Amino acid sequence: MSNLNHVVMTGNLTKDPRTGTAKNGSLFTEIRIASNRKWNSKNGDGLQEETCFINAVVWGVRAKTLVEYFKQGSPILIEGYLKLKEWKDESGNPRSNYEININNFEFMSSKPKEEVADSESGFDNI
Repeated sequence: MSNLNHVVMTGNLTKDPRTGTAKNGSLFTEIRIASNRKWNSKNGDGLQEETCFINAVVWGVRAKTLVEYFKQGSPILIEGYLKLKEWKDESGNPRSNYEININNFEFMSSKPKEEVADSESGFDNI
């Protein structure tokens, strides 16, 4: 059986995207997503909810697009794979966490009506 590392998740950005440049010169954008899970309790306590906070990164041209169109609170759908990120803290202690490397992302809400009307008018602002 082959292995599969594929993640699809929806949520809202917890803060504005942060863009940077890697040592090799590649552009990246980092985001943090809050994703809620709801279920009915088996013991009769009613609806339960849990929020999961996930770090994610996107590279290249998509990094520019994400930072241009998304901000804190924006709903987003991401698709990618999990990758272990390792580093050393200020004291030299090893640290690690998993993050999603984004292959694709989608807008989860539409533009406000005024923006749609302006973009569909066919007239450029001259």
